[in-house]
Amino acid sequence: MEHKLVVFPNKIDFISLEKEFSPLYSKTGTPSKPIRLMVDLLILKQMEKFADQTIIPTWIQNPYMQYFCGKAFFQHRTPCDPSDLVHFRKHIGPKGVEKILKQSILLFQKKMIQEAEIIVDTTAQEKNITFPTGTK
Repeated sequence: MEHKLVVFPNKIDFISLEKEFSPLYSKTGTPSKPIRLMVDLLILKQMEKFADQTIIPTWIQNPYMQYFCGKAFFQHRTPCDPSDLVHFRKHIGPKGVEKILKQSILLFQKKMIQEAEIIVDTTAQEKNITFPTGTK
C-alpha cells in the first residue's frame, strides 16, 4: 500500500478537475469516458513517459496503474482507445492540459519520490573531434 501509484491518487484534486472539465462535454450522443479515468491516464502517461499507444496495453498489465485510475478490481479490457486521449486533450484544450500537468507536478513536489540516478543525454552537446580527413 506504499507504492507510489497507490498513494498518489489521494493527493490529486479530482473534484476541481471534474467541475472544470464536465461543462466541456455534451449531454447528447455517445457517452464519453469518465473524466477521472482520462485525467489519470494522462498523468500516468506523463509520469512513465509513454506514448498514447503504449499506455493502454501497459495499463491492462499493471494492477497498480488500474488502482491509480480508481479501479477496485483487476480489469482485462482496455479502458479506452488511444485516440480517446487525443480527443480528450482537444476537449480540455491547452489550459486543461496545463492544469493536469500542475496536478502531476504537485505529486512530486512533496519529495515522495527521489530518483536513484539521473540520465543525461549528451548527443546534442558539442564535441571536440577532429576527423582524419580534416585539414588544419
